[in-house]
Parts: sequence; C-alpha cells; structure tokens
Amino acid sequence: AEITASYAQTLERGNKREARIAYATSGVQVAEATTNVTRLDLAAQVERAWFDVVIADEVAWAAQFRLKTEREMQAEAVRRVRGYKDPLFVETRASARVTQAAIAMTEAKQRQATTRQILASFWGGAGEGLEISGGVLVDTPSPLVIAKADEALEEAHIAQASAAIAVEQSRKVQDYTVSGGLRYLRATGGVALVTGVSIPLGR
Repeated sequence: AEITASYAQTLERGNKREARIAYATSGVQVAEATTNVTRLDLAAQVERAWFDVVIADEVAWAAQFRLKTEREMQAEAVRRVRGYKDPLFVETRASARVTQAAIAMTEAKQRQATTRQILASFWGGAGEGLEISGGVLVDTPSPLVIAKADEALEEAHIAQASAAIAVEQSRKVQDYTVSGGLRYLRATGGVALVTGVSIPLGR
C-alpha cells in the first residue's frame, strides 16, 4: 500500500466569482426595493382607512341632519293633520320617513365605529374616541405615473436577471484544477513529489 497526501485547488476562469458576487448583490437590491414597496403598500392601506373614517363621518353627519329635518317635518305634519289641514296619511308618511332616517343614522354610527377600529388596528390602538382631522376634498396628483418605488423594484429585477445571465455565460469557460502533494513509496521507502493539472473536456 502506498499513501498519497495532496492538495487541489480549482482555478476559476471566465469571471465566475465576479458574476456570482454581482448576482448576490442584485438579490440584496431586490430585497431592499421589495421592502420599500411593502412599506408604501402599508402606508396606502392606512391612507385608505383614514379616508374611510372621514367619509363615514361625513355620512353620519348627513344622516344626523336628515333625521333632524325629518323629525321637524313630522312635527309640522302632525300639527297640520291635527288641525284638519292635511289627511291622516301625511302623518303616517312622515313617521315612516323618520323611521328610515333613524335606521340610516344607526347604520352610519356603526360604520363610524367600524372604520375607526380598522384604522386604529394598524398601530394596535382602539377606535373609540379617535379624532380625525382633514376632509375628503384633497388634490389628486396628475397625471398618474408609476411610483418611484415600483420603478426601482422593476429595475432591481432586471438587474438580477442580467446578473443571472452573466453567471450562466461564465460557466461556458472551463475551470482548471491544479494539485500537489507527497506520495510515500513503500517498496523503496522513499517519498515522491506528486503534481497534477486537471482540464475538463469542452462542451
């Protein structure tokens, strides 16, 4: 039996290492761009929830004003019916409108509470007692264009795809493997130096 101890090292060619580093770097850029888009998506959800609260407040105010008006009209209808100036169905119809307005008011109040609870859930708070400032009439930027964060994400994906192509292209260049070591010759008791070069077949 003979014993050989050797060390082998692959010599990468075709800029394989640089291509892998560029691909890994592009992956980091994609992750950063994705994080920015995710944050903006969360901000958009909060903004929509805020608009829902503002709109619910406006609807509740309108429902309250409607109920107040319907009750005033009902009182006038009752007065005229009791004074025999209008038929009985006028009072009945006024009462029905008050009932409808009261139902709408209840629904609007429930909507107010729900939208506030949804908005407060983004920071783990409670919607009860939440005060909102601002209105629904705001300026809308025009024209609509793709957001910078979305554009950056798409550019990062393109850069990653280009880096992946570079990695594949670098693999067409074959790598060499050099080795060296010592071999113990049992027959003579000597030690021989062993070196070698491995060159893969082209493909």
